[in-house]
Amino acid sequence: REIHVGQMRGVPILNEVLAVKALGFRVHAGRVLGMLITPWFMNLVLLPGPDEDWSRLVTGAKELIAFPSGVYEFLGANRADVGPYKACSLFSPMFDFPNMLQATDTAQAALVALFDPANREPGAPTGEIRRRR
Repeated sequence: REIHVGQMRGVPILNEVLAVKALGFRVHAGRVLGMLITPWFMNLVLLPGPDEDWSRLVTGAKELIAFPSGVYEFLGANRADVGPYKACSLFSPMFDFPNMLQATDTAQAALVALFDPANREPGAPTGEIRRRR
């Protein structure tokens, strides 16, 4: 929220009807995974497990991470107020969403789809959550 009202204020890629919201966070494979909605993106966010040290995580470094629905590309990131994390972009910008309810419903559906092996495309190296909205 701090970034939304500060650094991003007035930036043309903002969908002003949306707010910042974190949802669906849960433990998966020893790490915390959830969705972050902002007026400018919707990302899957992966936080390190309690026994992991991501202090040397390189910002922008790509990593393929497997889920039941497929393999997805995450980028390393680090914020002083959060610490190191990995993010997978699902939507950016967010102009396809006319309201926060639709963005939230889409985020929740994407989290469900992520863990559904029926969404894995046969022979595909990566799953495509984005195509399923």
